Amino acid sequence: MRTTLPGGTDVDAYTLGGSYRTGPWYFNTGYGLNKAKYASVTSPIQGFRNTVDRAILGQFWAGQSNGGFQPGDADKRQLFKVGVGYQLTPQLNLGAHYFRGKQSGSASGASNGNVNFYVAVVDYAFSKRTDAYFGVDRTSISGGGALVLDAVS
Repeated sequence: MRTTLPGGTDVDAYTLGGSYRTGPWYFNTGYGLNKAKYASVTSPIQGFRNTVDRAILGQFWAGQSNGGFQPGDADKRQLFKVGVGYQLTPQLNLGAHYFRGKQSGSASGASNGNVNFYVAVVDYAFSKRTDAYFGVDRTSISGGGALVLDAVS
């Protein structure tokens, strides 16, 4: 999918995923890519437009719920995911997932880097509409000095 932001930046977005179930086992994987193609700065006006587009894209990419780190001046983000689930009983489901994010395209290198998420969850279904779950996770970030989860971390 391609969309164009108000300042003229083209943003490509691709996703691919799949899953497989056999007996009580459930396996899934996925990949996503976002790539911004900013217009060449040929005037102060285009420079301003690119700044506006970076701010818009930054709102979509920023924070813990949208890929794990602040975008800074990076223009490409990739996310890979693999997971497994096991239906222990009709009410009890166990799951483990791994996510790997990579951000690149930072001219300074400060916003290039990687993030890893590890998640394990136990889910108990009381009924069709009510369940309770317990999960633990770990997040790690490596790379450029500007990589943070959010402004306060």
